[in-house]
Amino acid sequence: MKMNSKDERFFESWLERRKSRLAEGTYSSEQSATTALKEFLEVEGVGLADIDFLLADNFISYLTNEKGLADNTTVNYYSKVKQLYEYYIKVNKLDKTNPFPEVDVSHLDYESPDNEKITLEEEEVRALVESMTEARSKALFGFMATTGARIGEAIRLEMDDLDLQERSATIITLKNDNQDERTVYFDRRARRYLNEYVNNGYRSQYPNDDSEYVFITRVAERMSRDRGRVLFNDGVENCEEIEDKVDTNEKAGGNERSTITSHILRRSYAQNWIDSGGDIMTLKNVMGWSDLETAKQYLNDEVDKDKVDRYGMTL
Repeated sequence: MKMNSKDERFFESWLERRKSRLAEGTYSSEQSATTALKEFLEVEGVGLADIDFLLADNFISYLTNEKGLADNTTVNYYSKVKQLYEYYIKVNKLDKTNPFPEVDVSHLDYESPDNEKITLEEEEVRALVESMTEARSKALFGFMATTGARIGEAIRLEMDDLDLQERSATIITLKNDNQDERTVYFDRRARRYLNEYVNNGYRSQYPNDDSEYVFITRVAERMSRDRGRVLFNDGVENCEEIEDKVDTNEKAGGNERSTITSHILRRSYAQNWIDSGGDIMTLKNVMGWSDLETAKQYLNDEVDKDKVDRYGMTL
């Protein structure tokens, strides 16, 4: 359903207003969030005035399930749309409450920009993967740990796109608006875990072993994010080597959420790359980042003097 002209004008005026107040990079994110809301409303066949709690809640599901956005991006979009709708109510003098603040997003694996950027050392990552209790978990998180892939990208990996001989895989970049494909490479130990799971009888134990996807469950042809989180948390609980880094924060609804989520594998991969002297342009392509500004969300803010002397500019 095509959007009505009144809503179109509001979206245009909102973006013009935001453009005059935001930095270029932040405004780009604002545009993306606004576009996502417009697309959602068109899919639902409703207008801005029709948004209630149920539609606001469904918008979160739309971002994660239909658009395949990472949890951090989903929460970022949610925050921007919440602000947009508050402004919409105000300018139209509507007698209603903004439903977006009532939506619970505590189930999403997001990290507040104010939180410490926790990473794991290489030996801690190794210990964590080895602490996984089943072959499927070792294969999944070994793959993520040595490729920097997001969990949403890993669970979408198809059998035809996995090459154990070359230690490579073709995955879809979920945080890219075009959802481009990229090739990632995993290490020999991850290959051993994958081979054990795929070829040594573990995967064939599941009823859906004819699925096109690598990571399956007993009830689904493709593992869900929620199931992946459960498996990851099991490994965290079994790993003594990272006990000092595990903490819980209270989120919306009173739920507790561990500071260690599967996203730490991606963050640790990026930090280890930089710490080892790898160049950031190659890392951008490996990680599937749309721009270098994204690196700031992952990498430690501290600057090592020796590293600057070695890799920085000198006169």
